[in-house]
Amino acid sequence: MQTLKKRDEIPVEFTWNLESIFSTNEEWERDFQTLQQRLPELEALAGTLSQSGQALLTVLQKRDELSKELERLYVYASMRKDEDTTNSTYQGMADRAVQLYVRLSTIAAYIEPEILALPQDKLDRFIKETPGLALYGQQLHDLNRKRGHIRSAEIESVLAAAGEMAETPGSVFTMIDNADLKLPTIKDEAGEEVELTKGNYQLFIRSTDRRVRKDAFEGLHSTFLKQRNTIASTLAAQVKTDVFYTTQHNYSSSREHALARYNIPVSVYDNLVETVSEHIPLLNRYLKLRKRILQLDELHMYDLYVPIVEETREEISYQQARDTVVAALAPLGENYLDTLKKGFTKRWIDVYETPGKRGGAYSGGAYTTQPFILMNYQNNRDSMFTLAHELGHSLHSFYTRNYQPYQYGDYTIFVAEVASTLNEGLLTEHLLKTTSDTALRLAILNHSLEGFRGTLFRQTMFAEFEQQ
Repeated sequence: MQTLKKRDEIPVEFTWNLESIFSTNEEWERDFQTLQQRLPELEALAGTLSQSGQALLTVLQKRDELSKELERLYVYASMRKDEDTTNSTYQGMADRAVQLYVRLSTIAAYIEPEILALPQDKLDRFIKETPGLALYGQQLHDLNRKRGHIRSAEIESVLAAAGEMAETPGSVFTMIDNADLKLPTIKDEAGEEVELTKGNYQLFIRSTDRRVRKDAFEGLHSTFLKQRNTIASTLAAQVKTDVFYTTQHNYSSSREHALARYNIPVSVYDNLVETVSEHIPLLNRYLKLRKRILQLDELHMYDLYVPIVEETREEISYQQARDTVVAALAPLGENYLDTLKKGFTKRWIDVYETPGKRGGAYSGGAYTTQPFILMNYQNNRDSMFTLAHELGHSLHSFYTRNYQPYQYGDYTIFVAEVASTLNEGLLTEHLLKTTSDTALRLAILNHSLEGFRGTLFRQTMFAEFEQQ
């Protein structure tokens, strides 16, 4: 039976370089203890920021100084945990980092109410007289926009202190999803028993053998179904958490609360759902075409991912994917390509699936670290596109952190997917330009069409579900 390689069997060049953050766990522990002892430095400044522009600047700089270090601690611990979600040592380190974040948030809760208590003319004078405050101009503007939603220092402190409890529903589901679920074995196209994993599920659900993709689909979802009561409880707890914070911050809905962080009107969200819903007939046309081409009497969920054109299951090694992605992204310029190649040599990427590793893929890191990418590479075209996608995020992060100060060294989720989907588009264009094989070109176009279905219709379906 095919099984996953253990982590210590993976060559080091295919693992991410978390040692670039902390060389040892002991070094992490030392810095954790140091930061923990420094939190009173910010606490001691409560009630002082109205004294002068310099006093306000001192508070903001101290908050950022501590936050920057905390991000480094958290990123290391959480990514170590993602390497093996069953590892209790890293679970504990990540939990402690969250606890420290809650402590810092609780201590810093006085800052926004005290700023909002300043008369506008006094705040304007502080900014004019204190050059360093100009850097915080956009943050102060955004804070003023939320004036009706910031509570007193005492209430904000209590709300911040509840942060660890608020993380519980998501943490519980993450452990169920990545550590506790034991997927069954299924038989592949050759009849050989294979251990089903989150990674190879992406292969089997695209199998041209309907029995294989049905077995994979039912194997995954029946396993989740066994945990339906626990999962339903965690979802209910998350909804209650969102409603609690929405109410406490005087928003009319959880959607408004979530979107306000990015200064996005609810009408934008509603317009997205409405516009996509109006074009569902296009999706239905595509699904009818899929059903006809596959010669099926009924189209099931496990039939939605199999290619609708004949294609060989092309093996694409990680090295091939790297080279292809680099060539595809050449239009972005030499500077971009140099940074991209640095990502490979500096070991930004944790490439292969291993037991207990978090499923899926993401780009992460902190302002003071290099970008990092978690992959579960499967030697196929989909994984190559995922690599291009996540590199888009990581290059976006790299340039943002290197060309913006810490205060603006991040970007919102509202724009995050622009860089990643651009890379996918460039990869599609490159593959179409470099092959004249009709079957392969059809396969690439089919992949692009599926990406459109997943990115636009599927994601909006999730949005509508949450809306209702």
